[in-house]
Amino acid sequence: MRALVLMSSLAFLLVAASCGDDTGGGISLADEPTRECIRPEEPHTYEVFFVIDVSGSMAPFLRDVRSELVALADNLPETDAEGRRVRVDYYLVAFVNDAKTYGGRMTSIVALQSAFDEAIADGLTNYNLTVRTFNAEEEENLLDGLSMALDTNPSAEAKLFFIAADADFFEAPAVLSENIPVKSKYAEVKDRLAAIDARVHAFTEASLDGLTRTYHRQPALTTLPGSTVHRLDDLRGAREKVRLTLADIAAAAACN
Repeated sequence: MRALVLMSSLAFLLVAASCGDDTGGGISLADEPTRECIRPEEPHTYEVFFVIDVSGSMAPFLRDVRSELVALADNLPETDAEGRRVRVDYYLVAFVNDAKTYGGRMTSIVALQSAFDEAIADGLTNYNLTVRTFNAEEEENLLDGLSMALDTNPSAEAKLFFIAADADFFEAPAVLSENIPVKSKYAEVKDRLAAIDARVHAFTEASLDGLTRTYHRQPALTTLPGSTVHRLDDLRGAREKVRLTLADIAAAAACN
């Protein structure tokens, strides 16, 4: 990891306000001049959550993310403004129709990569993750995945949520195939993320309700302060772009 240096040439992260259309308000990384920090002070502790759709269509992109996780770690601050060594904990929650945690609390990228490998392999079976039943429909269960991450009771000074998903998702009381109920409501999940001052970084399709635009007339998760949206179409098969995106998010995390 290296210390954070904000330069005008660094792509800084902004959240655009909704302008009356159906967009969610999060924007992609873009060249912007240096701006004031959102955070009042540099965090001493970080919790980084990956909440990922592991259905088969996501596997190639997830493998690229897995391979470039070191860029994330290398670009998080090593020490805070007081010279204290920064602590970073990683978590992984995978979802299809159901959701499952992999690896528990992890403190190394090697452990996180191993958790990615296991989750990707489970997703490629086309079965659900906690019961051996077929993952039938296109829609998935992002909200229960996020709830599972939030149930760890994040307490770090900085909480980063990386969401990777290419499919629409339902909220409670919907029931998915094999009688798997969705337990979480969108507004409640969004409120929980807001309550802990989470940053949501979404890797998703250009138009996906709840991530890039409104969800049942409610603002997208990426309208939370400091959040960003990154289009899968721009990143699929482009590991260098994946690496740079993860590095830029990490480099801005102490300020954003």
